Amino acid sequence: MGTLLTLATIKEAALLEFGSMGHMLYGRTLLERSGVREGCRLYSSHIDESDISLGDTRRIRRAAADIIQKDRPEVLFLLPSSVPEVIGTDLPAICGELEEEFPDTLILPFRQGGFDVTYHKGVEEALLLLCKKITKSVPKTEKATFNILGSCADFYNFRSDAREACRILKGAFDMEALCIMTSDACVKDIASLSGAHINIVLRQEGIKSAEYLKQQYGMPYVFQRPYGFGGTQAWLEKIGETLGLPWNKAFVDKEQQEGAPSMEFASEVLEHWKHRASLAAAGHFDIVQGLCSFAQKELGMNAGVSWCDSPQMATEQVPCLKEKEWMERIGLHKGIVMAADDILEYAGVHSKMRLMNTGGDWQLNPYTAPYIGYRGAMNLVNLWINEIIG
Repeated sequence: MGTLLTLATIKEAALLEFGSMGHMLYGRTLLERSGVREGCRLYSSHIDESDISLGDTRRIRRAAADIIQKDRPEVLFLLPSSVPEVIGTDLPAICGELEEEFPDTLILPFRQGGFDVTYHKGVEEALLLLCKKITKSVPKTEKATFNILGSCADFYNFRSDAREACRILKGAFDMEALCIMTSDACVKDIASLSGAHINIVLRQEGIKSAEYLKQQYGMPYVFQRPYGFGGTQAWLEKIGETLGLPWNKAFVDKEQQEGAPSMEFASEVLEHWKHRASLAAAGHFDIVQGLCSFAQKELGMNAGVSWCDSPQMATEQVPCLKEKEWMERIGLHKGIVMAADDILEYAGVHSKMRLMNTGGDWQLNPYTAPYIGYRGAMNLVNLWINEIIG
């Protein structure tokens, strides 16, 4: 699912999953509910008992050939479901044969489909393989530009967050985005992203891609999700130091001044409602850590029970809890909860402060308020204070 959610937003491409039709139908519904209605063309080969027991791959070969001939995509992604991955279907070998038949189409196989990997590995592999196989060496843009790595459809508000990052970097450094990978990218964007001057990594899974681009094309990168006013300023300082550029002080001062009344009011409210001002957050480690840091360090809110969904990313402060553990702890929490829909429902929370896209409410408005950056900070303060005194 991590691979699917990463690739599904890429225009000029097609994706073929070697797996059951039901899995792709579920994936398409999740994507549509998350606001993804344009981008990669999605297909499933379907799979039956003979494919599994006899290792028959003719179905995926026929489907791939049909897609290439009819859609003529720039790139065809081949994605295994869990069953072909477990029985050892050799997708790279199939791709090699298809490339001989269709030399003008790039065909990329992905391998993170087994039961032994989390969706984070799928995101990481997808981002890295896109950079390795599609990105080409191009001249740097005359004016400073940047890429965003790791804006993917599994995060709630993923498009709004990317838009806020672009707005701030334009205002602070007069930089434009060259490629937003992958929430607002086409194949040509990914091919030419080496022309940018810096990569902005918004999640841990994008670090390997950034390291590859640094080694291959000499591109520096900054990794951080900028939450809160202080967190956003620290993010800008890192970018400025990396590029050797001063920021537009007038723009940054204006953003800080616009947020000052919200922060002042929040401080006044928290003095009287401190007993209800605790945040429980659950989801991706980078999101949980950033939200909790803003809530506690900048607003002085209490630390609630918070956890991430990856044991590889977990720390002592943000552990990875099993279902039984978080169900016990969230039942004792009295305060704000930000999580995926199933956790919010279990906690009996009626306000929809979502962090992950897991197929809940339909997201029909692509211009919702962000969570990151200056406007994200004001949005979070608004949500939290209303929840505390509501």
